[in-house]
Amino acid sequence: CALPIWRYAFRDPRKAYQLLRRLAFPRQTGLRSPRARHYLAALFPVLLDAIKSTPDPDQAALMFVQCVETLGAPAVFYQQLTERPETCRIFVDLFGRSRYLSELLLNHPGVLDEVVDRVRTVRRATLESLLVELRASLEGIEEDTEVTRRIQEFRALHFIHIGILDLSGRLPLDRVLTSLSMVARAILTVIDERALIRTRELVGELQADPENPPRHAILALGRLGGDEMGYASDLDVILVHDGFGTTDNDQPERVFWTQHLKNVTEMIGKPGTGGPLYEVDLRLRPDGAGGALVTRFDEFRDYFLGERSQLWEHQALVRSSAACGDEDLAKEVMQWIDSHLGRHVEPKKIALELGEMHERRRQAGRREGIDFRTGPGGLIDIEFLVQSLVLRHHEDHPEIRQP
Repeated sequence: CALPIWRYAFRDPRKAYQLLRRLAFPRQTGLRSPRARHYLAALFPVLLDAIKSTPDPDQAALMFVQCVETLGAPAVFYQQLTERPETCRIFVDLFGRSRYLSELLLNHPGVLDEVVDRVRTVRRATLESLLVELRASLEGIEEDTEVTRRIQEFRALHFIHIGILDLSGRLPLDRVLTSLSMVARAILTVIDERALIRTRELVGELQADPENPPRHAILALGRLGGDEMGYASDLDVILVHDGFGTTDNDQPERVFWTQHLKNVTEMIGKPGTGGPLYEVDLRLRPDGAGGALVTRFDEFRDYFLGERSQLWEHQALVRSSAACGDEDLAKEVMQWIDSHLGRHVEPKKIALELGEMHERRRQAGRREGIDFRTGPGGLIDIEFLVQSLVLRHHEDHPEIRQP
């Protein structure tokens, strides 16, 4: 009761006091224990010092208390933080800096121990290790709700781990973006695999033409295509297919792949704890929202070589990359894009058309004051500059079309 609460820069000291008092006197009687009080007493000086050091002490206190009440076993948590004060500082810093990541942890408290372990060991993930981990967690699981829950938990675990390393300065920005992109690629790949099973159940097995069997590849564009995903980025994807086949009820392969893409987007967008995995945007496909959901590879080539395609669509392909599906088809599509990006438009026309579109984008998103996205020298300026240079020079310097 003698807590000098005014020293800790709280905006509302009385509310902060009441919150922190709940740690010693939990509302739920089941959370009260002499062991928890013992470890809390040892932890409290470190906890208060960590809260004082955050940009938002009030938020840090609120999120810490909510985290403890969500876990349901405070004694074990307090013991872990008492034995490893640096871990306490890491989590309090997360609570005081990012409400988004704090709520992600509160929505998935089961990942806490694993996050602590990964932060201590500084384990570095690869796409291959993420795929092995996610596939193993789903092995033998058939029920849709449980599949969704486990994928959501996988994403939360890695987002929180990446976020802690990001906020503490232990992971540079380029690796933050590539790490978040690897998580998205692993989730998209595994969902693509599982959605194929569901598609076969809905429309029947795809009976292949032996000489030209059906294949599909999902291409990523936008932030995932360029391996620059943020914590709240959506997924821009295109499904390209080739080969021939019919379903058991004599439907052509296009019907099969259309249903498959619907299953993929449904699984990614299914609401879970805290919302969907990702928002999915299919509008960058040929002919946009008015076009077919899936595109044959020959139609894809004809579209981007013809007059129907617009230069901004080629600009979108600058950040395209293979995401999942048949590796050989994905490689063929990406090789074709590399060879035909920009439709051999004259450099002056590239500068003129993209300059006009750039100005429209800036005007549409302009706000008062400094705007890091649409203002002079902002992100849109940089993106258009780099992408126009790629379109103009990639034929002579193909190595420049990379993230």
